[in-house]
Amino acid sequence: MTRTVTILAVSWLLLPATVSARCIGRYQKTIRAHCRDGVPGDAPVACDADMQCDRQCSFDLPHYVEIYYSSVRVTVPVGKRRVAFIQNLPSGCYKYILRCAPHPKDAACP
Repeated sequence: MTRTVTILAVSWLLLPATVSARCIGRYQKTIRAHCRDGVPGDAPVACDADMQCDRQCSFDLPHYVEIYYSSVRVTVPVGKRRVAFIQNLPSGCYKYILRCAPHPKDAACP
């Protein structure tokens, strides 16, 4: 019985991170990020990580489980807003409010 529980717990920690519609427990922090299509940035999260002018922004959200780190890529269409929740263990849950703006007219696409 103990061996099965241990295997299940370790297996759960190794699963890839996903964006969920809600959190387990209370929110630890709300993070707002505004991005422009095709303009890379890193504050407070990796902004338009794909560096393409493709009418959407790609955000790389950090995900921690104990000492294991990964990132979750979330895309938001230009002109839209998306709310994403990332469950970080054991620290808690983060709520991300992500917005995407069009590429600046006076700048060339990468």
